[in-house]
Amino acid sequence: MPNPYIPKEPNDLIRAADWNQIQIDARNEIQSGHDHTGGDKGQQLGTDAIADGAVTMAKLGDDVDLGGGMIGTDRIEDKAVTMDKLAPELVELLELLQSKVAALETATANAMAQANLATSKAMIALGLQTQINLAN
Repeated sequence: MPNPYIPKEPNDLIRAADWNQIQIDARNEIQSGHDHTGGDKGQQLGTDAIADGAVTMAKLGDDVDLGGGMIGTDRIEDKAVTMDKLAPELVELLELLQSKVAALETATANAMAQANLATSKAMIALGLQTQINLAN
């Protein structure tokens, strides 16, 4: 539990000067030290504290890997940013990236199939050539 700004004992009077100082201290703490990093600095923000569409490209750090799925900082609780919290342009970008990855996976599978077919044909041709050479 945090320490009181101006400690009092039961039945102590709260003077106007104390009340005013408490308000000043509270404002100063909120304005200077309240950053949602946890503990006395405010709870980390959860998914309900972030408005849908509030996370834009400009707010993402350079270390954010959109292909990796998770966005985390010391101010946002792990897994707090869900798809519905992302701005439409980020959702579109993620969908584009997902379609590009799927296309690359398909192209890779096709290339592997073609390479396997070419290898099989080469092995058959080599086997036929060996039989012809042995027959002569």
